[in-house]
Amino acid sequence: MEKLDDLYQQLSQLPKGTLVKKTIKGTPRFYLQWRENGRIINHYVRLVDKPNLEKQIAQRQKIIKAINAIEKTWPHPLSMLSKNAKQFSGTLLSSDDKVAIFKEGRCLWFDEKRAPLLIKRTQNIDAFLSGRVIDQQRKNSRLLKKVLSLKESNEAWLALYSYGASLTDDYWFRPRGCKKHYQDVAFQSDIYANVALNGDVSFLPRHHSPSPQLSLGGSYEKCWKRIDKDWWIIKKGTPEEIFSEYFVYLLGKACHFDMAECVIDANGIRSKNFAEKVNFEPAKALMDDNDDYHDCFKTIFALSPYFAEQYLRIIWLDSLVNNVDRHTENFGFLRRREDGKILSLAPNFDNNAALIARGYPKELTRQNDGFLGFLAKFLCETPEAKQLYQSLVWPRIDEPLLHGLFQACPFSVNEKDLTAYLLNGYRLLLAMQK
Repeated sequence: MEKLDDLYQQLSQLPKGTLVKKTIKGTPRFYLQWRENGRIINHYVRLVDKPNLEKQIAQRQKIIKAINAIEKTWPHPLSMLSKNAKQFSGTLLSSDDKVAIFKEGRCLWFDEKRAPLLIKRTQNIDAFLSGRVIDQQRKNSRLLKKVLSLKESNEAWLALYSYGASLTDDYWFRPRGCKKHYQDVAFQSDIYANVALNGDVSFLPRHHSPSPQLSLGGSYEKCWKRIDKDWWIIKKGTPEEIFSEYFVYLLGKACHFDMAECVIDANGIRSKNFAEKVNFEPAKALMDDNDDYHDCFKTIFALSPYFAEQYLRIIWLDSLVNNVDRHTENFGFLRRREDGKILSLAPNFDNNAALIARGYPKELTRQNDGFLGFLAKFLCETPEAKQLYQSLVWPRIDEPLLHGLFQACPFSVNEKDLTAYLLNGYRLLLAMQK
């Protein structure tokens, strides 16, 4: 497989077409002729260049024959991708290790066990790349594209501006003919951060370069920022959203849950990259947009009961703080880069839609709380989840604990009402163990 990839690389460096001779006004002239977009293109060849060009054409034909001979020996037919993906030809890599090669909509595996979960499930490189790009509806994302002179609206092609790279894993896509290595595409600079976050174009570099800002999805204005050698996502929001995200982080830590580190920032709130040495894979890779508790639990439980426990803790905390925005892109898995093994669920992150983000709760007793009802219904209908839920030791939450957390937040909020709201929800969650 290494040889095949090298042959494709060599082929891309050689001129395509055939050498044709034309006689014009009695004088022989030579042209390199090839077809492009349905048209025949002719390029004049000087006599001095003709011998070298003939050698290159002969070498190209030799390489094509070698590629065809290798492809005929493949033990299995190539897996066909979606029609939209046929435009992508190149190599999917993990760092500098080849994972798969894509040729005109077909996939050939080099190391399937290390492949991204979405690629393993669908072999759709188009969908994979499309999920690694900025939300183009954000105001500042449109400005960022303008700054970078990017007119492309197709998400997959836009992702290729940064070679499909991300700061939360080491996957990237090398188009056929490209000679770059991982060190060439791994992001080192946070330039354009102020453009992505604040729409600030007062200082711009002279030369454009691939930017991690293009890889950030989601509807909130945000950016990647490098602080003391670590990467952080800084996200803007209202004071209520920022308080809610930070308080949930503190509460989760107090409950000894695995939480992505959060810090209040002058621009909003920032969250530290938890995947600098492992690969983060969103649950969407396995579930698409299906965030149904039952379906997610079944899929995760089949991977490992331990992962299912972690999932229960995430939706338990979501239910307690009324986080209504837990979708399949803001939870997922951590995988070892060396062999693709799933190590655990990722730390809990993205809680800015919880608590008072959309206003204070109107009903503090929570007797008719729909979100708690979703969890109760799921446990009732999923025996494995109910049994696991009953076996877990849930954290102790009381008024002194909550008071300390409120004091740790630099925001003025209605502590009395929120304490009642949280404690009533906590009691109902404990009752579900019976």
